[in-house]
Amino acid sequence: MLGLRGSNAQKVVEGVQAKLDELAPTLPKGISTKVFYNRGSLVERAVGTVSKALTEAIVLVVILLVLFLGNLRAR
Repeated sequence: MLGLRGSNAQKVVEGVQAKLDELAPTLPKGISTKVFYNRGSLVERAVGTVSKALTEAIVLVVILLVLFLGNLRAR
């Protein structure tokens, strides 16, 4: 699998891992593969960071609305 721009990185990582698992039995005795860079965890952290930032922004907007308008509804 190839990680192209705009592709789902998590699916690419899963596909590569599946292919490595598929190839493992065909490797010569004493040879194994070792993953040294897994973008899956990076993607998960990035999504978590964006989600946290959006949640904080929503809370801040609601607080500002309450402070400036006096209630949650804009009259």
